[in-house]
Amino acid sequence: MRRWIVVCILLVVVIAPASGQADPFRAWLLHPDRGALTAVDSSGPLGTITLPVPDGFAAVSPDEVAISPDGQTAAYVVYKAGYVEPAVAVLRLSDQQLIANFAPQGMTFTSLGIAPRAAFSPDSQRLALGYMTGDGWELVVIDVTAFAIAARITDRDPQLGPVPRTPDSLPAPVDHRQGGMIGFTVYDLAVTRAASYPGFMWDTLTGALAPTPAYATPFVDVYPGSGEVIRAGADERLTRTENYVPDAHYNVLMRINPLTGETAPFFLSPERTLLTPRFVRGGVWIAVGATDGFSETWTLIDRAGQPASGLPENQRIYDIAGTADGLIYVTLNSDAAPMVVRLGLAQGAAPAVLWTGALSDLPPRILWVGSSDPTVLYWPDTLGAAAWAQLVEPLVPPPTLIAAGDVQDDALTIGGKATVATTHGDSLNVRSDAGVVYQIRAKAHPGEVVDVLNGPRDADGFTWWEIRLADGRQGWAVEAADGRRTLLPGVDTAPADGEFTPANPVVSSGLAVGEMALVTLPDTMEALRLRNGAGLDFDIVLLLPTGTLLRVVDGPVEADDFTWWQVRTPEGNVGWAAEVIGSARVLTKQ
Repeated sequence: MRRWIVVCILLVVVIAPASGQADPFRAWLLHPDRGALTAVDSSGPLGTITLPVPDGFAAVSPDEVAISPDGQTAAYVVYKAGYVEPAVAVLRLSDQQLIANFAPQGMTFTSLGIAPRAAFSPDSQRLALGYMTGDGWELVVIDVTAFAIAARITDRDPQLGPVPRTPDSLPAPVDHRQGGMIGFTVYDLAVTRAASYPGFMWDTLTGALAPTPAYATPFVDVYPGSGEVIRAGADERLTRTENYVPDAHYNVLMRINPLTGETAPFFLSPERTLLTPRFVRGGVWIAVGATDGFSETWTLIDRAGQPASGLPENQRIYDIAGTADGLIYVTLNSDAAPMVVRLGLAQGAAPAVLWTGALSDLPPRILWVGSSDPTVLYWPDTLGAAAWAQLVEPLVPPPTLIAAGDVQDDALTIGGKATVATTHGDSLNVRSDAGVVYQIRAKAHPGEVVDVLNGPRDADGFTWWEIRLADGRQGWAVEAADGRRTLLPGVDTAPADGEFTPANPVVSSGLAVGEMALVTLPDTMEALRLRNGAGLDFDIVLLLPTGTLLRVVDGPVEADDFTWWQVRTPEGNVGWAAEVIGSARVLTKQ
């Protein structure tokens, strides 16, 4: 049984976009010594936000922070006093909207400190979070708009096979792709540089899992303009030094084909081990760090693996991130104060200082770079870029995709029947066309039998079918979502999970206004959904874990075959929850 707490938080700072700049980029810098974010663009600093600490918590983690691809949402770890009981706060930066605070039971360390750039999906709607627990690890995908768990995998999943399980194992998402595909590596915090770690490609919509060497290290970068993937790694077919960690010398940069798992080395470093590469100059060049165990240096190369000029010599660089026309980097000025510098490589422009800190400041990290206007496509494509070098033949693993056990083999057919199989009492949205942007015409409820009229059609990362409800209304609905099917072929009068059958409201629990109620969930339910109205069509405002004590403030109201009570949480949040879901009484009188 997993427990999730949702705590609301507010941000009260708005940073307006800059205008009149040649390269309309914006960057978010993280100040790990003070838990703050600074926004900069080509004109300089725009403002600083101190990450708020929710009620009940005491501190922000100095290095577990991520920013969504649209630059509008932050996810970061907060701790209670004594750095115990961590939670992940999700904060929308653009409109001061209160989001949520996710606190899985037993969480210790998270993947936000390993690979923050791959935490969010490309559309910024989902957050992939790996974390260690007291007896293993979990990797979850959180829908940050609905406050719901969209998918989960644990270290005990049989699809993982003989993956080593150590107390320091942590799943780190390194490639979060549109359509629900996530490449992740099972990183060992006790072995900071191994020759390889277990890597996987996970289809979060179907639950299918495939081991792949493509994600055998967490040192990965994905270019937003094309989806191309590169990483540092070891290739024993090429020269490797014996002077620095012989068994874990990352001697090559390789490009990755996420679909096939193919890896192809394009740059060799026989003497120094390579660190995380970064696409720069609109994906045309790559900045790569290297170390001999004593010092780190950064080099610019092109796709052919040849050196490129632009970075200053004899200057220590702490972090680098690409822009559409060049890069920005973190270094120290002549007074040893940290500063952030921009290089316009495409125009050969002189370095320009964007931000300078105080002598007491630690060098910031560059968390995110993108457009100053989130509605504008910032990253150029790479169609005119030079061809990749190929040092040796690519390695192509055999196809080993493992289908999740609960995904059915039979398919929907035009002219046939289908049964709605949504969970937690949710209805299935039926839209005017195939796509999430189209108007919702109707809602189909769990167990409802529909006619399949047309399809399939792929859009927005989902497979859509045109269906007709019993009352004659018709439209397009998704075949699967949140890691499970929502439309089952044929007539199945019983929903897939009995606990989601509409409840029988006749059975009385003795709840009354003014009384206390306790959330008591079966093992098949992660959380009780608190809505802003009595009915399935109302928005979800919170997820309530089992054991949550509530005050009943109104009700009961009968709607959608459920009995609803308005309740107040200990934090003062108010909403409506169903008393019984299927055979489980989820609100019990205290």
